[in-house]
Amino acid sequence: MNTLELLLKALLRALPRIAEEGNYAVSVSRKQLFESLETQTQLAPEVVQPTLQLVELYFQKMGWLDPFELDAGNWKFSSFPASLAARSWLAVMADSQGVWYPSGWWQDKSNIEEQRKLLRDMEELRLENTSCPEPPEVRMVYVAWALIKLEGRLLFCEREDQQRQGVPHHVLAGGRLNLDDLRQMSPELSLAESLEQRQAPNSELAHLALRKTLLRELKEEVGLLQNEYEIGDSQRLKPFFKLEGAGANHAYTRYEIDLFEVKLNFNGFKRICRSEVLSRSNESPFPGKLSWFTLREVVESQHGGQRAFIDAWLKHYEFKQEILQKNLEELQVSYQDVVHVNEPVDLSADIHEPITSGKTGSETKVDTRLDEEQLKLLLALGWHHKFGWQHPLKSTEGICCHRLGWIEVNTPELREALVQLQRTLEGAGFRILESHNRDWFRVSLKPEHLFFREEFFQYKLVKPVPDRWELWLFVQEWPTPLGVIPEIRFDVPLVSPTLFMYLKSVEKVEEDPDLYDDPLRFMRTALDPHTRSYGLRKFVRSVGGELQILCDPVVD
Repeated sequence: MNTLELLLKALLRALPRIAEEGNYAVSVSRKQLFESLETQTQLAPEVVQPTLQLVELYFQKMGWLDPFELDAGNWKFSSFPASLAARSWLAVMADSQGVWYPSGWWQDKSNIEEQRKLLRDMEELRLENTSCPEPPEVRMVYVAWALIKLEGRLLFCEREDQQRQGVPHHVLAGGRLNLDDLRQMSPELSLAESLEQRQAPNSELAHLALRKTLLRELKEEVGLLQNEYEIGDSQRLKPFFKLEGAGANHAYTRYEIDLFEVKLNFNGFKRICRSEVLSRSNESPFPGKLSWFTLREVVESQHGGQRAFIDAWLKHYEFKQEILQKNLEELQVSYQDVVHVNEPVDLSADIHEPITSGKTGSETKVDTRLDEEQLKLLLALGWHHKFGWQHPLKSTEGICCHRLGWIEVNTPELREALVQLQRTLEGAGFRILESHNRDWFRVSLKPEHLFFREEFFQYKLVKPVPDRWELWLFVQEWPTPLGVIPEIRFDVPLVSPTLFMYLKSVEKVEEDPDLYDDPLRFMRTALDPHTRSYGLRKFVRSVGGELQILCDPVVD
């Protein structure tokens, strides 16, 4: 038996007694304990004293000893359960073969949940009972996050702990600095020096190495290759503290986070699009699905049923959402899109009606002479570019709908049909169709400049509830070779009953001039902005000096 075991066994016998029932307990002074241990073990005082002090400190921190008696120099258990806990702990410590957890338990990944709970309970108790206004962290994490912004949205990835209830499961693309990232940045450091830098706060070396982290994480989480993007400007957030950690690495953690703008080239943009589709498949190589949050959804950390972890970001701005929103709006897009056509275009839904192009009021006809199949292809491309986020095509096999209006076509017959459509349009001097590698195609203009002619819609003027007036625009279901344009109803609010009555009078070809002095001007401000967002440039037009609604009404 070694010296320490001898001492602890002697202390176990010398502990003060307490009854299981009733308020019967005795105390024993430190002096008595010291003398008892010295007598039983025949060990030198300089061996006995520090051991006794260390055990007392542990018992005190665990709350097992009565604090008033302890102030008086005595050991007395605070309760019978406290004495049981103390004796159990001391019995294990005094047993040469005794352990709390067997060898290998902490390395066994099947114990992760139990380990996590144990660490969380320990840390919660520590944080609740600390005297420090700013308790020290026991875990240090450096994080690189990528800001990938397309079409007014930011890219988020599902995190590792996807199944944990109440935990935001989506984070910006990126991840934690590991030791290999740091050693690649500074190979001259020894292992001990690298660990010290990795686990120390405010390490400039660790922050520099986060660019290595981002390269690695973008490959693992998004599939991006280094020649497909550039890392731009960075922003360092204020240190963020939280009881957190993936898997069993759960402790009060200090996070130092750098945000990096990412600039994609076209191959990088394509990679992001394909990775998004792949992340939703059973063959996905990525940790989780990729999702796009609108800027408002980022600020509110909610996208449908998906929650995003942005606590550190909000804390940096003192939880002022409007400041974060403004910064997100000012953030440059990650891919600089260039379109072929820079003026508004109205796509036709009838082979007998022309495509029109140009500013409102001075549109010109484009003589494309498309056949019915070509018209449907163009409508599907236009629909996807305009409404792909909210109302996607019900795409057919071999078709992948991507961002910025692009559709990837893997069917040779469809590819050839689209290439021929592009030639037809360019032959008419109209470069609206863009392609890449003869398998990516899109309508090449800004979505806000993309409209559909009046015959594409039907309408109805309604009063759905008291004191509310609306214009309903209907789009019928359109089967196309690229997929089905879904049946949709767009609800356009009307600002007043007067506007409703005026539109009713135009509908009946009995325009009431007494309602508005300048009705067209009023339409431009009160109605057109709403219908334009739904793809209809103007609901009411002047034809031969007479105001008309050119959409067909819904027949009840």
